Amino acid sequence: FAMNTVCAAGTGSFLDQQASRLCIPIEEFGGYAAKARNPVRIAGRCAVFAESDMIHKQQLGL
Repeated sequence: FAMNTVCAAGTGSFLDQQASRLCIPIEEFGGYAAKARNPVRIAGRCAVFAESDMIHKQQLGL
């Protein structure tokens, strides 16, 4: 199927890609976020900035 991955239309596919990148089943992804004791701030306006921010924070070991 065809999916629009531009801006807000791509939010679901963005979450799916990030879960896959972290080797977490998408069905468990939200549970990890809900259980986080020290959530890391990630840019939330745009999936492109969020992904860049996530990679940077992971490189820092956060």
